[in-house]
Amino acid sequence: MEHSKAEYRLRELFGAFPSETYMKNKRELAKQLGVGMPQLDRFIRGECDPSGTQLKIMAEFFECSVDDLYKW
Repeated sequence: MEHSKAEYRLRELFGAFPSETYMKNKRELAKQLGVGMPQLDRFIRGECDPSGTQLKIMAEFFECSVDDLYKW
């Protein structure tokens, strides 16, 4: 049985921020997640999956549920 990779809405959620605060918000989320900007960019591009704890932090950051982070 082949395991399909989860798809996330991170790019869409970040796109909702005004362009002048985009980088500030990315830096703040990376700090909260305990990762560098390159790792956050990999999450956004869907190249790797965040941990469950990181998903909870992202949901709090974006003020949504963890389920809302996924593309369905």
